[in-house]
Amino acid sequence: MSTELRREWNKRAERPGLPSVMSTRWSETDSAAATTDLKKKVFRVLGNIYGKRLLEVGSGIGRFTQDFRDAGADVYALDHSINMIHRARQTVSPDVHFINASVSELPLRTDNFDTSVAITVLQHITDPTEFQNALNELKRVTRDRIIICDELRQDEPEKVTPFTMLRTVDQFTDGMSGWHLASKDIFNCLTDEYTLMVWEKDKQ
Repeated sequence: MSTELRREWNKRAERPGLPSVMSTRWSETDSAAATTDLKKKVFRVLGNIYGKRLLEVGSGIGRFTQDFRDAGADVYALDHSINMIHRARQTVSPDVHFINASVSELPLRTDNFDTSVAITVLQHITDPTEFQNALNELKRVTRDRIIICDELRQDEPEKVTPFTMLRTVDQFTDGMSGWHLASKDIFNCLTDEYTLMVWEKDKQ
């Protein structure tokens, strides 16, 4: 993960409320409503995670982390920003395991997690090699399912900010060799269009 990106997210962690991890174009009220709706969609595809080991990459301020823990998962919350982790520790259970690292270089054992979740995270990896490394690492540490939610483009990728690359589903498919797209849900999140993807490991 680039030094510039880490510095940017450490700075964003100083913003109060949800704008630290969501667009500053949206009000706190709208961001909270959008987060609630997104949680419903994520948990609909997540299913029963009680007793499962779950990796949340890009956990940020913990807006989903406690929900995963409340559902009974053994949660490992990973973020490359130490300031985001400091924020999250203030609101989540002390038995959540926090890891300060990059998703493209996971300091974790192979096949260590039943499920991995990345919610509006991979779109902020603009370098194509680092993006592929992130997918490879997620596949390496996950046994069964990877759930990814990003703002995507349907036809052509587009870099919309210095820290945001909106890719296509095909780009994910190309990078997820050995896994297949089990489901895809496209929906509006305030002014943006998100795609929620569930990837499952191919049977040997």
